[in-house]
Amino acid sequence: MTQGRAGPAIACGLVSDPSPMTRPRSAPRLWERLLATTGRVLVSSGLLLLAFVGYQLWGTGIEQSQRQGQLSSKFEQLLATTTTKAPAPAPTTAPVSPDGAIPPTTTAAPEPVPVVVPDTGDPVARMVIPRLDVDQIVVMGVGTPELKMGPGHFPGTPLPGQLGNAAIAGHRTSYGAPFGDVDRLEVGDEIVVTTPSGDFRYLITGSEIVDPTAVYVIDTVDATVSSLTLVTCHPRFSTRERLIVYAELDAAFEPLPAPTTTKPALRPTPVGSTLPGQVDAIDVETTPTLPTEVIQDADPFAAGWFDDDGAWWHVAGWGLLLSAIAVATTRVGQARNNQRFGAVIGLFPFLIVLYFFFQNVNRLLPPGL
Repeated sequence: MTQGRAGPAIACGLVSDPSPMTRPRSAPRLWERLLATTGRVLVSSGLLLLAFVGYQLWGTGIEQSQRQGQLSSKFEQLLATTTTKAPAPAPTTAPVSPDGAIPPTTTAAPEPVPVVVPDTGDPVARMVIPRLDVDQIVVMGVGTPELKMGPGHFPGTPLPGQLGNAAIAGHRTSYGAPFGDVDRLEVGDEIVVTTPSGDFRYLITGSEIVDPTAVYVIDTVDATVSSLTLVTCHPRFSTRERLIVYAELDAAFEPLPAPTTTKPALRPTPVGSTLPGQVDAIDVETTPTLPTEVIQDADPFAAGWFDDDGAWWHVAGWGLLLSAIAVATTRVGQARNNQRFGAVIGLFPFLIVLYFFFQNVNRLLPPGL
């Protein structure tokens, strides 16, 4: 009887037909939720990784460009306030003594111009490489903070223009990549360096690729010659080796005296330079074994992954704040039943926090990347 009454009831529309097309959908299973969550995490991680690569290549360059602008203004002020004393002109007529004798005339020697060594982070010189369209302010120091500002001058080596080997390091990939294309330099190309002591033109003499422990390349081999050495990582996007470019002062320019104190040479024998693309192999037997602290002091790119222990707390803090903004954005969108509205509201603060998050993640990477 019950079944008999059910048929007419369905026919009259009093009871819905429990067919598969109208049956309510069951809740997603656990594995379906896990799979969907995993997919979202992977997609988000991939987008963040791409954004971080963009920050490395272009974001750090914007930071470095701003710092270079500040350094350029500071360096121009330094040039404007630097004065060089000229020697006193000799008298045109010799004085006559009361007895009629003419005493011998003496010409006073010009007063030496003291060379002031800049403090760490201060501008040292402006370096122009016409072939590469490079125009950079060189700062004192080769630590991670200094190389983020621009090419860095190795402390303890002569200043550009002085007798001896002035060594300068620079990034090849990030932070404006001032030395990104130094492998394109050829013998005879010029490097023009402007310092408070004057302008100097160096000519490329060769290059070589060495092991990171070959810190002897910054030594002064010939104290009677003013030379310039550029140091950067090789190959690009790697800290496996070092690319060294050598240059010597053009004979038309007079070098300045060597500094009174320099670091002792780590290798007394001369280093043979080669033409670009023709690299000599490093003789391991004649390369000295140096203490790690000496290598780290002489090689600005010696630090490896995760060397900055203080960065972890900053990465964790900015990462948590980034996650909180993402969750809050999602909740706002769900509350208004409009995820696009939530995304628009949270986009600006998310990008700001993301920038500082990337800045601190970058501290965990090797400085040569």
